[in-house]
Amino acid sequence: RLALLAPDGQLRILSQAFHSATDPEVYFDGSRILFAAKRTATDPYQIFEMNANGTAVRQITHSQTDCRQPVYQSRIFTVDEPKPWDQVAYVSNGSLHSVKLDGSGHQQLTFTPSQDTDPLILPDGRMIYASQSRLFGVNLDGTDYALFLNRAARTPAVTTQREVVFVEPNGRNS
Repeated sequence: RLALLAPDGQLRILSQAFHSATDPEVYFDGSRILFAAKRTATDPYQIFEMNANGTAVRQITHSQTDCRQPVYQSRIFTVDEPKPWDQVAYVSNGSLHSVKLDGSGHQQLTFTPSQDTDPLILPDGRMIYASQSRLFGVNLDGTDYALFLNRAARTPAVTTQREVVFVEPNGRNS
């Protein structure tokens, strides 16, 4: 379930209409939430978006396979489009994918033999993710795939000082 905890301590479930929901991602300005959810137990996980107060829920992906770990990407602009658009990245079938918020423009971003997970948008707009027990970087359109951190790492996050924090699966406390 997705739950909203208000500053006064009140708890409200935002995902009442779903069998299960996971992977919440809050939009940069705090107004919207991306998440992965199943309407029924046998459905694959799909990506949905809602207003931060739980209203206006809409489905973004329509895949036959699970779509998980969504992240808002930086706005995209190309010379052949009249204005920039928002899109999201997510994990499906072990690869990163992206799609516009209206569900159009699907694009597979990574093509590796390993499982790509944990996408994270950095403050400069680049995306990093875990793959082959390392962190890799890729542009929002899937170009310039490159090693970001050459050590065992997963579940990256970024601090307000633009530092990357990650889980070191085989590390030890000293």
